[in-house]
Amino acid sequence: MSRPTVRVENGAVSPAPRGATSHRGRGDTGYTRLLFRVDVPGPVRRKPGAPVEALEDLLGKAFRDLRCRWPGVAFGFAFAVSAEKVNAASPRSTFDDTRNRYFYAWVPFDTSLAGFVPDLAVLAGVDSASVSADPPVTVWEPLADLDPDDAAAEFDAFSQAWAGPAGINAVKAWAYAGARGEDMTIADLEQGWTLDHIDLYDTGNPDRIRRVFGLNQAYMGHGTAVLGILAAREDGKGCTGAVPAARIRCYSLIEDSGWDLPLQWAIDAAVWGVDPLIALRGEAPGTGDGPTAAGVHPLEKGDILLIEDQGSLPALDVTGVPAEVQLPVFIAIQDATSREITVIEPAGNGSVDLDDLAGQPGVAGLGSGAEDSGAIVVGASTAGGFRERLDSSCFGGRVDCHAWGEGVFTTGDGWEGNDRFCYTLFGGTSAAAAQVAAAAAAVQGAHRLFNGATLNPADLRQALKDAGQRSLNPANDRIGVMPDTYGTIRAFAGEPPGTTPAYPDPADNDLSDVVLCGVAYDEFDAPAPALAPVFFVLGLLAGIVLMLI
Repeated sequence: MSRPTVRVENGAVSPAPRGATSHRGRGDTGYTRLLFRVDVPGPVRRKPGAPVEALEDLLGKAFRDLRCRWPGVAFGFAFAVSAEKVNAASPRSTFDDTRNRYFYAWVPFDTSLAGFVPDLAVLAGVDSASVSADPPVTVWEPLADLDPDDAAAEFDAFSQAWAGPAGINAVKAWAYAGARGEDMTIADLEQGWTLDHIDLYDTGNPDRIRRVFGLNQAYMGHGTAVLGILAAREDGKGCTGAVPAARIRCYSLIEDSGWDLPLQWAIDAAVWGVDPLIALRGEAPGTGDGPTAAGVHPLEKGDILLIEDQGSLPALDVTGVPAEVQLPVFIAIQDATSREITVIEPAGNGSVDLDDLAGQPGVAGLGSGAEDSGAIVVGASTAGGFRERLDSSCFGGRVDCHAWGEGVFTTGDGWEGNDRFCYTLFGGTSAAAAQVAAAAAAVQGAHRLFNGATLNPADLRQALKDAGQRSLNPANDRIGVMPDTYGTIRAFAGEPPGTTPAYPDPADNDLSDVVLCGVAYDEFDAPAPALAPVFFVLGLLAGIVLMLI
């Protein structure tokens, strides 16, 4: 099925999934997705039934009249998992019903927002200040076409992105048991992947990297690049991931019929192991949470959740910032970290000073205390040992860590392609977040085996920061520290018991069947451009000597 064309109207967004309610409007139209809060007295509990019935119970005749006036508008829960389920798993001092108070209204593009929004805002029990258009689903900026000469010049640096000391020093950490990611699970949330890539698919263990939920159809090259950084096989081909033994579970932000999902639904799917579309159907008896999806296991204490998506704030005309700026996403992340699941999120490629956003109306997260989601926020730096903030990276006090945001050799084309033999020089906060997620998985894996216990998200974040490497000018860069995986593990495990492994340099791998962004590897057999004149002169002198002999 082809996806509908989505256009932006009045700052709004993605289409409503089919089946939102029986009054959903035309199935081939686009929608503006409005988030609103029901502000009625007393605790709000999610009852059995669909969102429409839940809203009717809360708002009564006023809501039924609204639906009669606007029959094409669909309604849904803002979260896939209820407050009851979250509280049962992570008991708090008082019942927190925040999740149950937020809903979505999907307004067809051919319906007047100017008419509907005031009608919704004046509805008794609706917090008018909370009625806002959900931001559009964002995608990363495509990488510029790779120049073969530039690639050749950088070829010798490929192995440094997650080796040390210029990178996150993950390979040196392989001397410790667990640091390859053994018995660790990383969930990757984005849109698509080339799961049969030659450097990812493992015939001996085909379940190691697999898609769990959603339609794998968009930006496959981006997801493939992330997977390569995490877990490309140690097989002497192409590249090798920083935690090549880790289990990877992929959750797409596109549901099975091709509609974009709110990010917090995908987070709930990974954290709780549910089918997020129950947020529309409300089928589960008792809570509306739905059953655990067949064959899907929720993330467990100590696992890693990598969010490969950016946030935006249409009201402030801000894009390319951490996803947690959107309140439902912030709530979902905070609930995940409270379950001791470590969440990694990119700082975003919007080149925004996040300190300027923190505390502004309509902006969630980005702070400390109650406004700390518990996630590790990752900025991007230039490559090499003397790193500066990449111009495109967001920055500020909330950014905990950074890693290379350019020249990262990995699988895929970094964008939309799905060539099984393609490799790329990846970048941005996407690449940086994947490297930090790998460092977190390596440290957690080693800590589990060495101490018999997992680090909670706050302690793991602090451990990565304590042993991290500063950028060239921290006061100006404001992107946190780059994790030193080896140094972090050594701090609690002492010197490694064995010899430090050598990084499997791609130059020593079999590159005969792979291409780099469409450029054949055999074009890189020549010396780097800077050395070419030297070899020319040496060749000329050798010829003269032979003539004299």
